[in-house]
Amino acid sequence: MKTTTINSNLLGKYIIVRWYDSGVWAWVLEWVEIVDGIKHIKLKDARMIWRFWANGGIALSSLSQEWLKKDCDNIKILNTISNVELMDERISTLLPCTTEVEKQIREYPVARQS
Repeated sequence: MKTTTINSNLLGKYIIVRWYDSGVWAWVLEWVEIVDGIKHIKLKDARMIWRFWANGGIALSSLSQEWLKKDCDNIKILNTISNVELMDERISTLLPCTTEVEKQIREYPVARQS
């Protein structure tokens, strides 16, 4: 078994991630390892972003750097999960958030089924 620990400047930061099987998430990145080609990621304070609109558009890069669009009923962010470990080779995008975006995501009301 081959294990590689990734030392990233994103460790300990609040980031947005696109995960192939489970959509878009925001969380604090604790650590990343690659074991036999599969990424193992530990995170805390995770929230799934089911649907969003950023002021700059619908790209993840806009979401990580700009506020969520105000007065938009289409934004859906799920409850916070304190600790999660993922194992998947298809985690594709890791983007750091601004302090303002982190605060907004953390404080956004939990989406409820209508």
